[in-house]
Order: sequence, then C-alpha cells, then structure tokens
Amino acid sequence: MSRPIDRLYEIGSERLDGDRVVVKVGKCWWRPRSHIVMEEKLGRPLQKGEVVHHIDEDKTNDSPENLQLFPTKGAHTRYHVKYLDLRWGLNPGQRWIRVYKAQSYAPGPFPLGNK
Repeated sequence: MSRPIDRLYEIGSERLDGDRVVVKVGKCWWRPRSHIVMEEKLGRPLQKGEVVHHIDEDKTNDSPENLQLFPTKGAHTRYHVKYLDLRWGLNPGQRWIRVYKAQSYAPGPFPLGNK
C-alpha cells in the first residue's frame, strides 16, 4: 500500500528528505541520489555495508567529484574521528571523545570551541 506522499511524485522525481536528496525509483521506493550517482560512477551496484561520503559535508551536493566510497561503516567512522582529531588540533590518534569526557562540558557534538 502506498503512502499519500508517494502518489504525489512520478518515478524519477527528486525531493528533499531531511538533509539529503532522494529519488523516486519505484511505486513506493525512494533512494538517496548520492547512491545512484556513486553506482553510475562505479559502474556497479553498491554492495551491502558500503557507505557513500560527501567530501564537502553538503549532503545535497551529489556531484561525482564530491563523493567518496568507504567499504564499511566502521571505515567511515574512523575517517571522521581522525578528521575531528585534526580539526580540533589534537594529535592524530588521540581520541577526542576522551578529551570530551575528561572535561566538564555540557553535552554537545564537539569537545572544543566552535567550528
């Protein structure tokens, strides 16, 4: 049974879903546009567990040059932890979460200062 929103769009239509663009690919099936672009770039379907990363962190910028493929969610997470280490001036490999827990900050996503 289709949801009312699915009947409003033709196959191939795009809409914003949260902070990313999705494309209607079936009667009731939407896929992230970044996944479709990455599959075209690779010439094959994405495999289970692969993660598409936006290099500039703008999830609406799905140009092939802005997309990077990680083989697992863990590899993608490790990339972001290392990126945060460098972004906040910590030594590579030093876990920013340890610094966050050691200090008395209010709950929030980043341990040090502003972006």
